[in-house]
Amino acid sequence: MRASSSPSLSTRSPLSALRWLVLAIMASLLSACGYNDFQTKDEAVKAAWGEVINQYQRRADLIPNLVNTVKGYASHERETLEAETRARAAATSIQVSFRDLQSQLDGTENRITVARQRYIAAVQQYNVLARSFPTNLTAMIFKYPVKPSFTVENEKAISTPPAVKF
Repeated sequence: MRASSSPSLSTRSPLSALRWLVLAIMASLLSACGYNDFQTKDEAVKAAWGEVINQYQRRADLIPNLVNTVKGYASHERETLEAETRARAAATSIQVSFRDLQSQLDGTENRITVARQRYIAAVQQYNVLARSFPTNLTAMIFKYPVKPSFTVENEKAISTPPAVKF
């Protein structure tokens, strides 16, 4: 009987099992690397910041228009002395009272607050992913740095809402 030059099945089995174990470990590490999570959370941070900017723009667009509408209405009331003219103007025009203006300003500030809170939460989720093991290794490899949370240069200046002058 001729001796075989290949290793026997019994000596190959432990090496084969070890290779499968190493492959399984590598596959689990790759699946836990979090690359797709970084993509998802990075986009969530960008979308949340976009909403903050959107609400700032809403404030910038809304407040001057509301103030001018209230000014115009107040001027109209001063100029109109006759009851009949006043009644006709009230029946045919859209009226914005100072209470409506206050409600719009309050609503705008609340929207800005909610948008900021959502941005802060999105950054927090992203940063936890970027700093947690093993996804922090993915963050280092693919250069996903920790993102700064919502901050302002002059906190005192931004804490004061814009002045409304008539």
